[in-house]
Amino acid sequence: MSSRPVALAILLLALAAVFACVLQLPLIWDGGSQLAVTLIEQRPFVYLTRFHTWFMWWPTVWLSRVTDNQAVLLLAYGLPFLLAPAISVAVSWWFVRRHVPALVVWSAFGVAASLPGQAFVINDSIWQQTLAWPLILGAMVPLTWWQRIVWLTFGACQFPHHVGVLLLGMAFLAAVCARQCWARRALAVLLCLAAAKTIWVSVPAWSGSYFDSYAAQEASRDRLWQTFRTSVVGWVLAGLVPLWSAGALLAIAPRFRRSTIALLSITTAAWLVYAVVPGEWMSAINYRRWVVPIAAPFALAAIVDERRVAQGETIAGSRNVALVMLAALFALVVGLQSLTFNHQLGRLRAEASAHGRTIVAAAELPCIRGTVLDHWSLTATFMFLQGKAPAQYLATTNADREALRSPSPEIPLHGKYPPQPGSGGWFDHRPMLARIRSGGD
Repeated sequence: MSSRPVALAILLLALAAVFACVLQLPLIWDGGSQLAVTLIEQRPFVYLTRFHTWFMWWPTVWLSRVTDNQAVLLLAYGLPFLLAPAISVAVSWWFVRRHVPALVVWSAFGVAASLPGQAFVINDSIWQQTLAWPLILGAMVPLTWWQRIVWLTFGACQFPHHVGVLLLGMAFLAAVCARQCWARRALAVLLCLAAAKTIWVSVPAWSGSYFDSYAAQEASRDRLWQTFRTSVVGWVLAGLVPLWSAGALLAIAPRFRRSTIALLSITTAAWLVYAVVPGEWMSAINYRRWVVPIAAPFALAAIVDERRVAQGETIAGSRNVALVMLAALFALVVGLQSLTFNHQLGRLRAEASAHGRTIVAAAELPCIRGTVLDHWSLTATFMFLQGKAPAQYLATTNADREALRSPSPEIPLHGKYPPQPGSGGWFDHRPMLARIRSGGD
């Protein structure tokens, strides 16, 4: 393996992250609501015990006190998630380059496994799966003490969501197969702690207000089938099959270079169609339920590969090409989805502005129907797009309208908030409510 293809792959992944933030992709689905709440309350939004955002979003809070530039705030808000693929490949390379550099290619396959759901920028399952690869690959090679400290921070990243138990289990299996005793012992402790935390939040009598009822609801058989049918079946699966096959060839028959590249080309073609047609990824939000089992074959391939890594220029060449192809695929898919979402936000603002009224009913805007904008958090997204003093409110129900027109109005959002701005100046709805009272609705 050469360092140049690795550097190029990392650069492509990082540029895609910045591009997506500039085009406002972090606002998609729950992103707009969690950003709005973060700005209003002047502390990072945290959902139950999914604590990672508490650390990741303080820069967004601090910046919001000195600037209202949306591009700057979205970079601070989205990059901790969108840079995870670049960080995953970079740290994986740092761990394996001295001992088994060829293993770095599996971090790129891991990034690709998350790609069909990456548009859901702030999702914890996607983020954890992406950051699991330095943990898995690092568990198969000797590490320095400094590397072990960094490796442990990636282990801590597996605690927010329940999928961390499965991902830590994969890393533990890798450590056992590679006979790395230090990693096996550390992962046994991490795995027990993660399992205990998962059990604790799953039993209401033990966790109380931290009981994660939503996770249990989403784990039902009917819900799992629905998410698989809407987010995996179709162009995603058409790309996954050759992607799995390419990974199998690299691990088992690495000399079949042309076949590997051909299979990755099929994945690229299928997922570019997926990204270009907006209706094909409307349900990408559901892909997070399947990202870990979809990525599991690559973890097994990496374990097999570590036990019998083949050497030679031809083999290294195929891995170099595969690494760059997967990074380029990530950049293209995320870039196309970002362009689509940004265009849809532009249509939303144009239609709402042409509407004329202060309270705009979501049902009256054609641009929302049949697109990724059709989500409960769009009200918050629309509010953020207008800046600190929104001139319009996007109502999704009649109850929203009544809340704004009541003698003591509240702003329905993720909960209800007073019309005056929070301590950071976000958001001042008083001028908007004054227009409503004067008949400007």
